[in-house]
Amino acid sequence: STAELSGGATAGVTAVGRRSSIALDATDFPFTYYLLQLQRKVSERWGPAAGGAGYRAVVLFEIGRDGRIGAPRVEQSSGSTSYDQAALRAVTEASPFPPLPQEFSAASLRVHFGFEVSAPLTEGPGRP
Repeated sequence: STAELSGGATAGVTAVGRRSSIALDATDFPFTYYLLQLQRKVSERWGPAAGGAGYRAVVLFEIGRDGRIGAPRVEQSSGSTSYDQAALRAVTEASPFPPLPQEFSAASLRVHFGFEVSAPLTEGPGRP
């Protein structure tokens, strides 16, 4: 079973048309504050190139107790190499994450982080 958290502006995704989501390989992770921190850190570093709508990529990574991650990988490709690379780069640059909550007993947490563009992005202020 999978726990999910989806976010928009409240999770720090500020650009119109960009969304992120988190799914976990854990059913006993009630620490929403931790997931929001994770989502904010990654979303702040995500800058997909200008282009069309409809892209969605999912990056899989595992967070250790100390907040460090193993090598992230694209679990679901968007079909665009540059979009997938931007998603991987956002996760890599956002790490390390805060240590896992002490109350969470597992040695690590597997995260499926979704990156989605639902409206066309154009270049402009703050866009590469």
